[in-house]
Amino acid sequence: ATRINNLVPSIICSNDSSLILSSDCSAPNGRAYTYYKWTMGEGKFLVIRSLINAANRMNSKEEHIIVRSLLEFDSSRSGNNLDWRSKLDNQRGAILANEIKNNNAMIARWVFQAYLAQVDGIKLAYVSRVSPKDRSRHELLALQDIEPYELATQMNLDTANGFGILRALFDILTLSQESIAIIRDPTKPILRLYNL
Repeated sequence: ATRINNLVPSIICSNDSSLILSSDCSAPNGRAYTYYKWTMGEGKFLVIRSLINAANRMNSKEEHIIVRSLLEFDSSRSGNNLDWRSKLDNQRGAILANEIKNNNAMIARWVFQAYLAQVDGIKLAYVSRVSPKDRSRHELLALQDIEPYELATQMNLDTANGFGILRALFDILTLSQESIAIIRDPTKPILRLYNL
């Protein structure tokens, strides 16, 4: 999944017509970074580095886009009967709703990354294995352009809550005089802070 998420943006941005992603594919990086500085009060600043995968020039306006990929789980083994190859053209909304239900935290992270990067759109790539038994070859089935606030609305995501969490973390980290390690618990929705 990590390899696919790293390869898809560079392949989409290269205008390449071959849509099979194999393990020997060596695409360019397809990344750019922007930096934003926010004044947090009391002479404190927060600087955030955000990833942008593409820029699209429309007339005189330049749009920044992040590219993220959704990977199809073997539909014959899951109980959802949403085979992407046969239903992606007609039922894309149902497939996206199912992915939001199954991968809510991941897609919420993408939306918040889009807000932090101040991008104009998210390009979702629907990627599936060529064969369910071959984990090294994938096909790009479809692309979908969606605006971050539209995806947040569809997910019923409160982005103000995300900025509140960011502000709370900033306050905690600036109060401490020591170095702090932030560790997310992999099995629970818990974030642990440790003084080093």
